[in-house]
Amino acid sequence: MTICHLLRHNRTWLSPCIKLIGALLVIPSTIAFLHLQTIFQPANICFVGPSPTSLQSDDPFVFEASKLYGIYRSPSSSRNNGSTPLNFSSDTIDRSRVSFIAKQRLDGRQRIWNTFTNIILQRQGYPTLLSLQDDLMSTHSFTNAILFFDGIRGSWCFQDVKSNMKFCIGSESTGTSGVKENKNPYVLPRRLSENVKGAFPPSGPSNLIQSDNNSNQGSIYISCPVDGPSYLPEVVQNFWNGQMQKIRDNPNLEFLQIPTTSILILVNVLLAIIYFNNRTDPSLICKEYQKIVHENELWRSFTGATAHFEPLHIGFNMMSLYALGSELEPLYGSIPFLFYNICLIPLTTIVMMVMVWMQIRYTGDERLRNTKTVGYSAVLFAWMVVTSLERESTCPVPFMTNVCFKTYQFNMNDILKSATNSKWILKFNFGPLIQLLIAQVIMPRVSFLGHLAGIVCGFVLHWNLLPREVFYMPQVLIPAILMFHLWYVRRIISFQSRPDGYNRIDNDDALAIGTSAGMSRRKPDQTRIMIRQMRWIQRGMVVTTIMSILLFNSVGSVFLSQLLATAFMIFSSRWYFAERGQDTSNNSSSCALWKATIISLVLVILADAIQIPYWISMSAYISAKWSICNVFNLGAFLLLRFAMNFAALVVASCIITEIGPCRGAFEYVFGWVVKYGNMAHVVVGQQRTSNTAGFSAFQGQGVALGHA
Repeated sequence: MTICHLLRHNRTWLSPCIKLIGALLVIPSTIAFLHLQTIFQPANICFVGPSPTSLQSDDPFVFEASKLYGIYRSPSSSRNNGSTPLNFSSDTIDRSRVSFIAKQRLDGRQRIWNTFTNIILQRQGYPTLLSLQDDLMSTHSFTNAILFFDGIRGSWCFQDVKSNMKFCIGSESTGTSGVKENKNPYVLPRRLSENVKGAFPPSGPSNLIQSDNNSNQGSIYISCPVDGPSYLPEVVQNFWNGQMQKIRDNPNLEFLQIPTTSILILVNVLLAIIYFNNRTDPSLICKEYQKIVHENELWRSFTGATAHFEPLHIGFNMMSLYALGSELEPLYGSIPFLFYNICLIPLTTIVMMVMVWMQIRYTGDERLRNTKTVGYSAVLFAWMVVTSLERESTCPVPFMTNVCFKTYQFNMNDILKSATNSKWILKFNFGPLIQLLIAQVIMPRVSFLGHLAGIVCGFVLHWNLLPREVFYMPQVLIPAILMFHLWYVRRIISFQSRPDGYNRIDNDDALAIGTSAGMSRRKPDQTRIMIRQMRWIQRGMVVTTIMSILLFNSVGSVFLSQLLATAFMIFSSRWYFAERGQDTSNNSSSCALWKATIISLVLVILADAIQIPYWISMSAYISAKWSICNVFNLGAFLLLRFAMNFAALVVASCIITEIGPCRGAFEYVFGWVVKYGNMAHVVVGQQRTSNTAGFSAFQGQGVALGHA
């Protein structure tokens, strides 16, 4: 059956595919790009990196030009109209990396060998979102060079702060960029200068000409994402820039400048209204030791953290969230701040459960197993710790501004007598502990252990004791928690081969699998085709994971998230085929595995979609600091990676629908993914049968959020 035949005679899968791709790829990428524009536009940010057409090791001027690679940010908050010079600054470039790029020749063997040694040995790869966001936000107070517009020459010029040498931008030769070279080296090409107007330097490849020696030249690539090329339509770009400028000028719309904080507040308030209207019993969604630890209801970590049942409770929490978010979100960036908040929810729950376990063990009070807690306070206390450690002193007692506590700093290298050059400084402040005691006295019903868990996580976060790429990236942390739980607690996942055919997936099993209750609607030939699809998807995901380690950091979130998604797909398939010929309609173990697989795949696809605009917008800067491959190769690989993960998501949705209804919190959050994924699944040569009606989010009688 050819693809043309499928498109002509069986197009029921096309609409759900488009909806899934739009929801998981297009919309997140667009939002991430627009978020970057809100950072680039008011700060006049540009990126300068090496031009790949002129990296000649015998050109000494290349080493002078390498000093100017970096992120250049205007010190003013408003856009410059060109009447005054623009001063940009940067102090984030790895000088050794720039020297490595400058020494590379463009001949094939040496280039391949240098790329191989740099990727395999250094393991740098394409940077992650957190790495790029850190560099993007750290260019406020450092100055290596000044970038200004020289009106006499009609050109943009760099001035190195240390050597005081000045380099101006000329044009590329015809052979490298297709632009005719101007006779006056200080005049920009018309194609580039038309959009400059003194406000921004041009985007694209240009020559650097030393002001006192016109014969020396070195090429650079300048990228200004705001006025430069964009992969969004110009109408959309102009509309967004205009709306954001109105928001910045209107003090009543300040909450729109902190979108993550506003979304978190909106989610908490809407859930509180829904729970109130439905008269939801708090015991169905709260955090409870017995339910989470012994009854495997891990989803209570999120439902309990976002549940509020009293007006004062949600009022105080949301006011605190707005105050903390207004201060912290501009420092972290909206998307990383959202990731931190999502990850702090399970982290604070884990610390709280450990504290409850210790209290039960050493006090013998079994009533603590059924203690119920709700609210976002644990995450808020974590952020209170972070804000207090960023200040010189904190005054935690309301209306008593004289009662303040100083922030102490400890140089751990001096304490541990370490000889390393890096500074490891830990800060401590008693303010959050005082706030905890005050809250306990004023409101005795508040959860002491829940707030204390937030304080512990806040110190751990600020002290940077945990790897951020693992513990503060949802696409890694959440699947890792699920993997550990299914392996260590529920004993569903096994890393050892089993002699009963657990690892075997054969076409001969199609008849046995097709006779099971969960797949009784499929014919044997359909089942054989599906088995073949699962086999190729597994192989493709394994190959994609191996390729990911070559393009990305081996300890970074981009690779680790793909590794976990592939592992879940393999374990789920092994378990599914181990139950061949059996009634799997009520198989909670298989259902739990496939639910974890879908969660992992959705998070990987969303994370990749969010990172793509960062890689595209900051490509010039990335090429100056990180070991990377060609941008075209990266795009082709990302397309392959998305295709494999999307195919796995579609198959997993089809299987979990046929296993039986997996009700609970999973259905409310990921039910739409399963619904459209099941509709998008195409068995070649056969028409799709009607899908189970049980997977319709927010439809039918209300049920408890349990039943894993």
